Amino acid sequence: MAKKNILIIILTALVFLSAVTLGVATTYRIDDVCVRPITVSDEAQDEAQTLQARLKEAYAGQSTFFVDDTQVKEILADFPYFRLTGVECAYPNLLVVNVTEDAEVYAAALDGGNYRIFNADGVALGERGDYLNRADGAEKQAENILLSGTKSGGAAMTADEIYQKFFPFCKTLDTLLDGEIRRNVTKIELFEPTSQPSDSYFRLTMREGVKIYVLFPSVLSTEKLNEAVALYRSLSVAEKMEGRIVVLHNAQGVATDYNKVDNFDK
Repeated sequence: MAKKNILIIILTALVFLSAVTLGVATTYRIDDVCVRPITVSDEAQDEAQTLQARLKEAYAGQSTFFVDDTQVKEILADFPYFRLTGVECAYPNLLVVNVTEDAEVYAAALDGGNYRIFNADGVALGERGDYLNRADGAEKQAENILLSGTKSGGAAMTADEIYQKFFPFCKTLDTLLDGEIRRNVTKIELFEPTSQPSDSYFRLTMREGVKIYVLFPSVLSTEKLNEAVALYRSLSVAEKMEGRIVVLHNAQGVATDYNKVDNFDK
């Protein structure tokens, strides 16, 4: 009789626990997703709404106790402008996804007339038929920094070659310009007239008009850029509107020179 009572108690407890578990599982299931975006463009607001709809469909009915960010990351692959900054559950039924839009900074021409758009770190964000910065809006029509390169024989560098060769240089330059490279630079060109690294040089077109030539950039690149930026900032408004700055290294170290006429002849 005692054994029978114990069995009844155990069965009752199991039924109770099953009911509780079922109730909790039913209550703590995702029925809505909230995407909280930090954006710099109007397009990203629309993209965030599409992302939210995709995530809501993917996570509907999943338990909030066992949710992970795997599907979030998979879906975000279709939204290259967004970086995931956090996933959290607002119990009992809400999944919150925090994303940040990467700002456009650079563009490189592709065959066929399109441009590949990059963020400040050189991550490709997409391709389109112009290189206007989408955060600036249609009224400003401000462009991203155009990157281009010319190899020995006059062949243009591909967007992939530009990706490999430009971004360490651009990152250093952006740091020296206090993260405001687009305020100062409109175009960056790399010339490799021969197979010798010593013959290569970058040409920067500054927004006011003056050009900066950084010779043999693979050697003392940071030091050369530091001196070039320092000289650029020391110029008067009139001087910045014309001419050229040349920066190179010799036996004495890094040297810079400014001329009000762009008479650079490599």
